[in-house]
Amino acid sequence: MKKSFTTSAGFKSLTLQSDPSKWTFQFVGDVYASANGFWRIFHKQKLVYVSMDQGHTFGLPKPEDLVGELNALLIGQILQSIDVHAGSGDLVLNLSGNYRIELFVTSMGFETTEFSIGGKRYIGQGGGNYLVADA
Repeated sequence: MKKSFTTSAGFKSLTLQSDPSKWTFQFVGDVYASANGFWRIFHKQKLVYVSMDQGHTFGLPKPEDLVGELNALLIGQILQSIDVHAGSGDLVLNLSGNYRIELFVTSMGFETTEFSIGGKRYIGQGGGNYLVADA
């Protein structure tokens, strides 16, 4: 079971705040979703990016720069909905262009995910629950 929030907000940017790693997917109109730690992106049902690859070289000439790559890739895409999965609290961002971003709850005791949509801020409380506040 899941709860869905619909929107049509254009992608703005992806930022990474270090220590601890906090990734924020920002959209037009104060819509965002963030996760501490782990997320992954699918395109046409195929896994194409995983947050844990940030900074690794994998034999390439330079380390992976997911922020730069995804800011270029997702520009022009529209966020269509944010799904919150009951029980886990994991978030799924459904975008145009057949992109899906999954953000995972990674702690039972700390706020590892949050999102804002429709003038409300939803703060992960661990164990799949969210506190709702005015944005």
